[in-house]
Amino acid sequence: MMRRIGILVRGLLSLAVLVGIIAGAPLAVTRAGLLPRHVPGPAGMWADLATRDQSGGVLVGVLLLVGALAWAGFTVAVIRELAAAMRTRGARAADPMRGLEWSARPAAALVGAVMLMVLTTVGPTTTVSAAPLPAAAGQPTVATGAPATPGAAPRPATARGAESSSPAPQPTTASDRVYVVRRHDTLWRIAQTQLGDPMRYPQIVALNPQIGPSLEISPGQRLTLPATTSTSTSGPADTVVTVREGDCLSTLAAAQGATWQALWAANADRDEPGGQRLANPNLIRPGWTLTVPSGHTVTHPRTHASTHVAAHAQQPPTPEGSTVGTAPAPGSTRRAPGATPGDRPDLPNTGHGHVVPSPAPTPSVTNADPMARRPRALGDEQTAVAHAQQAVPWGQVALGGAGVLLVGGLLRLLRTRRRQQLRHRRPGRAIALPPPDLTPVESAITHAAALAPVDVDAIDHTLRDLAAHYGTTGATLPQVAAAQIDGTDLLLHLAQSADLPEPWATRADHRRVWARTLSSPDEQDVPVGQPAPWPLLVVIGTAEDESAWLLNLEHFGVLNLTGHREFGRDFLRHVTAGLACHPWSDQVQVDCVGVGEELAAISPRIQSHTAADGPRAAASALRAAHVIAARAEQEDTDAATGRAQQLGDEAWPARAVIADPTDAEAIGRLAAYLHEHRSRTGAGLLAVGTDQSGDADRAEGTTLTIDGRRQLSVPSVGLTVTAVGLSGDEARGCAALLACSDNPDDRPMTADQNASGGWRAFADDAGAIRAEHVLPRHDPHPDAANDAGETTSLLEADDQAYVQEAATTTEDLAVLAPRVTEPVSRAIQDSDPQLDAEVTAWFDPDSTIARVAVLGPVHATTFGPRCEATGRKPYFTELLAYLASRGARGATVEEVADAFRIRPDRVRKIINVLRTWLADDPRTGEPYLPDARRSPAAQQRGTGVYQVVGVLYDADLLRRLRLRGQARGADGIGDLATALRLVTGEPFTGIRKGGGAWIGAGDRIDQHLVCAIIDVAHVVATDALQAGDPHRARAAGEIAALAAPHTDIPYLDIASALEAGGNREQAMKLLTELCNRTEEIDAVPAPLSDRSETIMTNHKWLTDTREAS
Repeated sequence: MMRRIGILVRGLLSLAVLVGIIAGAPLAVTRAGLLPRHVPGPAGMWADLATRDQSGGVLVGVLLLVGALAWAGFTVAVIRELAAAMRTRGARAADPMRGLEWSARPAAALVGAVMLMVLTTVGPTTTVSAAPLPAAAGQPTVATGAPATPGAAPRPATARGAESSSPAPQPTTASDRVYVVRRHDTLWRIAQTQLGDPMRYPQIVALNPQIGPSLEISPGQRLTLPATTSTSTSGPADTVVTVREGDCLSTLAAAQGATWQALWAANADRDEPGGQRLANPNLIRPGWTLTVPSGHTVTHPRTHASTHVAAHAQQPPTPEGSTVGTAPAPGSTRRAPGATPGDRPDLPNTGHGHVVPSPAPTPSVTNADPMARRPRALGDEQTAVAHAQQAVPWGQVALGGAGVLLVGGLLRLLRTRRRQQLRHRRPGRAIALPPPDLTPVESAITHAAALAPVDVDAIDHTLRDLAAHYGTTGATLPQVAAAQIDGTDLLLHLAQSADLPEPWATRADHRRVWARTLSSPDEQDVPVGQPAPWPLLVVIGTAEDESAWLLNLEHFGVLNLTGHREFGRDFLRHVTAGLACHPWSDQVQVDCVGVGEELAAISPRIQSHTAADGPRAAASALRAAHVIAARAEQEDTDAATGRAQQLGDEAWPARAVIADPTDAEAIGRLAAYLHEHRSRTGAGLLAVGTDQSGDADRAEGTTLTIDGRRQLSVPSVGLTVTAVGLSGDEARGCAALLACSDNPDDRPMTADQNASGGWRAFADDAGAIRAEHVLPRHDPHPDAANDAGETTSLLEADDQAYVQEAATTTEDLAVLAPRVTEPVSRAIQDSDPQLDAEVTAWFDPDSTIARVAVLGPVHATTFGPRCEATGRKPYFTELLAYLASRGARGATVEEVADAFRIRPDRVRKIINVLRTWLADDPRTGEPYLPDARRSPAAQQRGTGVYQVVGVLYDADLLRRLRLRGQARGADGIGDLATALRLVTGEPFTGIRKGGGAWIGAGDRIDQHLVCAIIDVAHVVATDALQAGDPHRARAAGEIAALAAPHTDIPYLDIASALEAGGNREQAMKLLTELCNRTEEIDAVPAPLSDRSETIMTNHKWLTDTREAS
């Protein structure tokens, strides 16, 4: 709808401009009396020109003549464009007449806008609708959308189809054809002129894999264009579908037996109303339009998002091959023997249209095959699908919506393991990073986490804070059935009414829905060691209002999953990964039976079992459940309360069984016990329909049904969400990334092997002199020593002098302070003649040289005029930091587009804005960001490259100072001390929300800079301690700790400085904290690295710390 309004407005404005120029201009000239009364002859014209023009009439006449000629040329161009538009119905523009090219382009744009308006507003529009769905009497209803009005009568349920409109007619061709790219062509323009619809350019991309994700084309390139049909062709044409509330790519694609990838391939990067575009296949908005490829017309009815729909009303049609449960007829109910209405936990109304309770018995969904596999539909779009699968960034669908909670957990776990790697890293070395093929995985996780509206740690701390309150008062915890993340609010849905302490506030007068705004973990004073009260809260999906829903598996006891098999297994994987990564589930053991084996490498808490081993796993879980249930009975409490209040002498662990079983008997026994003792076993079962007889209603527990549109319904509580999911490939990617980051072994520091000149040719990625340019610290090769002459080192004293006084080892000294020959020293210093001047300018507050800082919070200082960048400074600061980090390589259009996830045509625009913002270098008068074809990097790479030249960049200054300092030997300690002055915090902190995904890809400059800061500080501290200057040593260690607060090296340097300064007690306290450091609230301290243990043993600190603790 919004898009049509935009087209209509642009069309009307264009029509007004055309009428104003063609009819209005002559009329205005006539009414103003500017036309001459008579036209003079040649003699009269010459006489007028020869005499002095006192009245200005001659000038007016000349201007009128020029204007008349321009008006005539434009009018002719408009007439030709109108003729061409009527002939092709807007598919093609007229070829410009020779000499009138200047008028053809604006005429074509204006006429095209008018034609698009006409075709859009008068074109046929079909709306497929269905009759309202009847509500089953007494059943719960779901209402997602606008807040419910208290006392208002429920609206009737409705269903409707997708609104579609016929596309603009296409030029007639018999088959795919070849088009040769001309100068100034773009894919958009080619699609507009050759296919009649600029929105069809993704189809061109799909047929031409050589284009690649950058979407760059060049003159002379041959492109295969898709076949088009004329208006008289009887075959199917592409259909334009208007997105409605609740629609998603999977929904629209599955309804026609296709895949979401095919729909994505046909619409990727499509411009939408309001300046938005389809850049994320997991995010489409109401009012957008999508092109459905020929032969796939959406006709399925969709339930309106703002209506109340009976939970057990008629099921929507499902894709062919997909099997979902069929609900009983309205009014009929079935229950397991002995079951009562209270056996199934229900959820209250949130007060703004989410869930209402179910007072009546609830029928279950039945299914002959609980998880029948849907065959993947393949059609003519196979090529497009394959190309789309390559183009879609990894995990962009799986990690969207409620999946951002999993993203937060994955990134949190990844960072925890990286910190452990840094603790084990030795000076001069680098941590082991994932191989390049896992870069898209980490990039997708980092990018999605940056956009997440909430922090999983905030959720965890809020839950633990509530548990601590009940632990203090001794009261029983409320029975939490579900949780909901609504923006920045956490809502708890209780099974029974209860009162929660402030700042919790009720969202409904029945006191069963309580909400609290999430705050930073730093703002909550959670006692150390406080267990998470509800560790089996699992994310299930996203509601239509974009809130994320979690169910408390421990409260429900048993959840039976039925419906679409492939999506169901994706759902089980996602739940498993969440239990392994979410901080509130840090003590959960997960047993995966017949599913989720790809995730075992994520955490040792995930135990993978084959389907044949299912009975053994179920029996083990059953025994554990018996133990917790017996303790709960003894303490007269439930597991959550016992856990929160830490009752008894033993912990209250939680256990989850995620199963796609083949042996129903063993799983059935576990299900029966968990269902009977809900909330008292500390365990939960999520399994594919546990009753293999085909009647899921006779299975214990609560039924979840997932259909071919990824819609997950919980009929017993009237809740429907878009289910989360994690494919097998995505699960393997997550597991592989985390497994690589669990490797404590370090690696040699990397170096840019393509650097051929300047200081970069001598330095590794951390700024140290490369190994091929130095000699060993001890016993150099005699021939090398004789040839090299004199050598120097940063640390000239004997090794034992440093080892005795400082927190270092002989291995550290060999790596950080090797011998440097005189020729190498001179060559390094000569390679960077501007270093001193640029360092002086960096610290000069009056300097007018542009600069960008990343060694702490990212910020930039520029002196260009006010422009678009002024109002979007975080974005352009990040862009500047990215280009600066690329150094001498620069970045092509494609590389910038990939790093910032934008279209190539947008790259050119933002680069131009950045160039304006930076202005010119006052030292040279040249722009800091030269034309891409004239940059130094372009000369080397042979293509257009964006490169910042002359901008001060603190990361480079740090490495240049370290390089020169090492080359100067003992005299270079001052350079290292100056380098530390550049550091203001952890590198790359404070980057804009949603940005920084490029930092985790490629060279990993963030990790290299952390290593560089630690090593530089360690050398300065070691030199200072040997020289008897503990104050300088401590200052260096504290700077390193500021940049890398989770590593050992800075704290050992600080401890050495404290001891040397006579403050041994404080040193021992610091070392005790170091030995007992944990990354998690309830975690066991990680073992010390071999290096740390060696240093503490040499200084006899280990014995003292044991006594202190």
